[in-house]
Amino acid sequence: MKKILITVIVALFAVVLATGAATAQDAAAGKESVSPQKIELLKRLFADMKLDENMKQVFDSMAAQMKAAAPQMLKGMIDENEMTDRDRQIMDELMPPFMEKIYKTIFNSFDINKMVEEIYIPLYAKYFDEDDIKAMIAFYESPTGKKFIDLTPALTAEAMQKMMTDIIPQMTEAMKPVLDEFQEDVKAKLGDSEE
Repeated sequence: MKKILITVIVALFAVVLATGAATAQDAAAGKESVSPQKIELLKRLFADMKLDENMKQVFDSMAAQMKAAAPQMLKGMIDENEMTDRDRQIMDELMPPFMEKIYKTIFNSFDINKMVEEIYIPLYAKYFDEDDIKAMIAFYESPTGKKFIDLTPALTAEAMQKMMTDIIPQMTEAMKPVLDEFQEDVKAKLGDSEE
């Protein structure tokens, strides 16, 4: 059971580290000043792109797929031979509500408007001038641009589903030796501290 707890803690720690690194990079990118005219153009672009609606749909889809895949991913990281029937029973009982709490906490703390203001506007302003933004607005207001926007959530959901079924199992398998080594290091240190 200790190995299971260590695996869960390592997995959550990895997620927190990845999130923290991304947040630090995003904060650094948002330090530059953007003209009010460019901000208004970007807001129009993001409205045309239905950025808030599409992001909500993508995150909802991502949450559902992650919740569905999490138990299998966790099982792939845990050596089933080291689990007792009682361990399995406890994990099966506790994991679904635990994962639900994790996803609710993550996604309830997500503020699309704040993300647009603090991340998307500075990033787009950094890489696109006003003429670029105007050209993108023209595209997204065209029939093809509108079709692209309307299909984006479905395309993203389908791509994520493929990632969950094709890529994540490969990543989980590739991570297994690293996790095993880490767990052995932790066991060794724990054994040293008991002496």
